[in-house]
Amino acid sequence: MGDRIFAQCSTNLRVKISLRLVLVRLTVFLCRRNHPETIVYNQCTNLCLQHAIDTLETKKPRPLLSLDDKKPLPPMPKPGDVDFIYGGS
Repeated sequence: MGDRIFAQCSTNLRVKISLRLVLVRLTVFLCRRNHPETIVYNQCTNLCLQHAIDTLETKKPRPLLSLDDKKPLPPMPKPGDVDFIYGGS
């Protein structure tokens, strides 16, 4: 018999969330209040992804602005900066 690979999902999984993309204003407020060490991007996920791609391709896009306070968002992470992406709530 060949090798077998097993995957286990656990509700006890602990990860450090350092970046979060959030569109809903109340969720942005709660994320910032409850996780002050987390960078919260209040912007459309598609725009953030396109901005990251354009930056990687040295197109020099305009800075993204936060939807709630219109302040410039921090630069998107570069390839290798993120261990995994979790989608959903």
